[in-house]
Amino acid sequence: MTITVPRKPGQREREATLELRTTVIQMARPAHRAATTPSAAPLTVVLAREIAPPDEVKPIEWLLLPTMVVTTTADAERMVTWYSYRWRIERLHFMLKSGGVRSKTSN
Repeated sequence: MTITVPRKPGQREREATLELRTTVIQMARPAHRAATTPSAAPLTVVLAREIAPPDEVKPIEWLLLPTMVVTTTADAERMVTWYSYRWRIERLHFMLKSGGVRSKTSN
């Protein structure tokens, strides 16, 4: 899949091609817990790794542990797309904290 990596200081916006891999794992019960303690639910793992990144940037490699069920390629792509929005969300939070977003009131 391809995502857009937004610009940041010293780096312009670019497209990144990612390879996706998924698997389901079962976490082991802690050894100190009684055998009557229920096992954890299966956990889906999504690995997104950038293919052929530009030389001047660190390649993207995300290991996601979604709480939603991932059974298809489309599901995995959705999880990665949602995670890629974190840059925009972090920028919005920065602006909110710094007072960069202020509404004007009309009198």
